[in-house]
Amino acid sequence: PIIAVAGSNGKTTTKDFIAHLLSSQYNVLKTHKNFNNQIGVPMMLLELNEEHQVAVLEIGTNEPGEIDILTRMILPTHGIITNIGKEHLEKLIDLDGVELEETYLFGYLKKHEGVAFINNDDNRLKKYSRILDKYISFGTDENSDIHSKIVLDEQLHSSFSFKIND
Repeated sequence: PIIAVAGSNGKTTTKDFIAHLLSSQYNVLKTHKNFNNQIGVPMMLLELNEEHQVAVLEIGTNEPGEIDILTRMILPTHGIITNIGKEHLEKLIDLDGVELEETYLFGYLKKHEGVAFINNDDNRLKKYSRILDKYISFGTDENSDIHSKIVLDEQLHSSFSFKIND
């Protein structure tokens, strides 16, 4: 399995979190630092070998077409887009341009029967659950496949819980 991590913000943290969780049971290759561009991604692919059981690779963009190039380079079986935000607007122009660019990952996954993880807390991403065949939604929205909740007590101590909907 190759998991692609894209999005406007939080890619490196998300990639590190996923890799950390998977490394408890699998030998994982993960993107070093934020080697997530057309130079860094091939460098990471050169490190992939038979000992790795899963790869968690970050892909980033700063111009139209880059997510498409990187996705076709790594051939992901799974993918997550963290969010759609104001990034690289000098070339992506506006949020519609950012959404179009980032969701090339979802298009690849749909075409190749991969699994998408959809952030239901991002209104621009939430709608892709109507388009994609294989996905798992997550977020604070109670209709998400994985519903999370953070609660603060009187002393402002937090607790986190999640529920998996059938």
